[in-house]
Amino acid sequence: MQRVMTAASMCVLMCGVVLVGCPGNNNDNGSSQQQTIPVQTLLIDFDQSLVLPTSVLSMRLRGTERVVSKKVVIEFDGQLDGSEPFSWSSEVLDIPPMAATPSDSISVASELQRYDGDTGDIVLRVAVEDALWGAVGVSSFDRQFRGDIHISVVDVLDRTVAEGTLSEQTLDFTAQVAPDVSRISTSIVYADERIPVTGSGFLRPEEGETILVVEDGSVAFNAGGEASLAGQEVPLVWDGSRQRALLVIDPTLFGVREAVFSGNVKYINRLRGGSEVQGNTQSGVEFSLSQSFITTLACGDQDPCQGGSRGQRIQVKGRGLVAPRGGVSMALRFEGLFTPDDTSLEPVPLTGANALERSPDRFFNDELVEISVWYEIERIGTRAQLTGLGSTPGVFAGKITPVLVDPYGTQEGDAWQGEFRVLPSKQVVYMKYLPRFSTGLEKYGLRNVENEVRAQILEAASLPYKDVNVVFVDEPPTDFIDYATIELSGPDPFGDGVFGYDNSTNDGIVKDTGNLFLADYIGGYNQGSAEEFNNPYGGIYIESFDYFSPTISAKKNNGVAVDAASDLFDEVLGPFMPDLGGVPIRSAEIGTGKRDAEIQRAIQLFGNVIGNTVAHEVGHSMGMAYFRGDESGASSGYHNSGDLPGALMDSGSYRSFEERAAIDGAVPATFNAINSEYLDRILSKP
Repeated sequence: MQRVMTAASMCVLMCGVVLVGCPGNNNDNGSSQQQTIPVQTLLIDFDQSLVLPTSVLSMRLRGTERVVSKKVVIEFDGQLDGSEPFSWSSEVLDIPPMAATPSDSISVASELQRYDGDTGDIVLRVAVEDALWGAVGVSSFDRQFRGDIHISVVDVLDRTVAEGTLSEQTLDFTAQVAPDVSRISTSIVYADERIPVTGSGFLRPEEGETILVVEDGSVAFNAGGEASLAGQEVPLVWDGSRQRALLVIDPTLFGVREAVFSGNVKYINRLRGGSEVQGNTQSGVEFSLSQSFITTLACGDQDPCQGGSRGQRIQVKGRGLVAPRGGVSMALRFEGLFTPDDTSLEPVPLTGANALERSPDRFFNDELVEISVWYEIERIGTRAQLTGLGSTPGVFAGKITPVLVDPYGTQEGDAWQGEFRVLPSKQVVYMKYLPRFSTGLEKYGLRNVENEVRAQILEAASLPYKDVNVVFVDEPPTDFIDYATIELSGPDPFGDGVFGYDNSTNDGIVKDTGNLFLADYIGGYNQGSAEEFNNPYGGIYIESFDYFSPTISAKKNNGVAVDAASDLFDEVLGPFMPDLGGVPIRSAEIGTGKRDAEIQRAIQLFGNVIGNTVAHEVGHSMGMAYFRGDESGASSGYHNSGDLPGALMDSGSYRSFEERAAIDGAVPATFNAINSEYLDRILSKP
């Protein structure tokens, strides 16, 4: 890989492009405007030297993630075959995705892409077949370009904002390349294993495929029987270099049972469009397929994993673990004894027809698959109950066997044996901040302390749940498949000025007594909530909290402040809110300025108010307020009856601003006795 210092600015890019190419003089971008910004430096990554008619020249332009681009211009200036002058230029235009014409399986369009999603560097991809191949003039003999490749990024104002040169480049243009592959270095393999192979002439994915073809050969199964593989093809997987690739021991061909493959093979390169180039042949190729097995279970940073709760991701490690496709599948069979933690429940034998089987949730490679501690929700009218391995805390003692199926039959692998504890349910809550949250903070003059406010929200939302198995996070969790999400934004999209709303419903079950549904989404639009409660939108809306300002509420109500208004609001936030004559917080005064004490008090107050609302709405999603008898039929009550001092699940009219703010020594809101008992029963800590 070569990195060349050039000049650049930052560039935000849209997908889908058009390439216009012509041989001739260096390109003029057509702009008559005088440059008003400096051209800055960037790095260009480029690591290709052999060019086929189906190649795509890929160049990463580092430092181009900020400016909206109009086009990227690429210019070649040098010689062909050491003597013939050669100049060629093309433009790759930035076109919105909806306007781009999708490419088919035969052609590949030149385009601009992002290196990392929607925010990374520009990647310039130049399809050689569009124009460059014809300009070079490759016919019956190869050609070589030596010279400079110049790159320019042009913005929407037709200004060249980034440019640079890949100097002294050598590109070898050839109509075809033959693969030359070394023999497989191992004699023992596993189903779905990727075997490294070395050699030369391997095709890049955009160019076509390098393929192993079985000229004649068969798989002889250890348990008896044989399957001919004559004429079968196994595409090799690109491994980042012309000199190496990966051979997948494809179970749809070689099977999943213990066996020996022997035969004669050849290698071919098949370009996009179907043309083929013959490579080398190998006779007497032989390898043994070993039995699949499971060695250990892992979870998070625990290896081995001692246990997990429902919805938690568990890694299953071993060899010969396969991905389902083309008549191949794999299930994990749980056989043994499950003993519930609740001594009033009888142990459950999981043997014979009662053994549990479950397919993995994700396949990584033949050494690693992932399965959750699964559960299912069984509907009983308007109520529901849990079933599955994760439905009841307890201990599974026994073995987990990989059961594999291929077109030739079924194979049981070697099992893992041991104990796995099913832990009590754990509710993970992801607090998802939307862009309007940040702009909403501007209303209160708190935009420059957003990180501090978020940290206080996390602390305040977590505090009422500190004694139970509920965890709040501000990044999407990676250790759970099922977790709740609550959106935090600015304005109430329904226009009612509410502080927050739980709009989660679950297939007609509105009140989730027992918190059976772990993956509630409190946010966005929910048709079920619209039909049930005439309020489709959920989430937290921080712009509505100015309701508590005596000054602002009086302006909105003919000079009369609402009863819920609090002088504490204006006292703490007034110094920073423009609507109250305040000056927004500036970054330079955080931690050292004369207003620092006031700033810290405002962060605590506002973070507590939002965190209190988050905790309240999440409580609704978990079946609160709880009333005895809810298990037999959800009650119509969603808030505590009456006003209970400091009770988090009281209705909004009973939760004062001072109670929500919890500053100056005030006791934070928490759950009343019946809700605390309910939470401890359904979400007790292990």
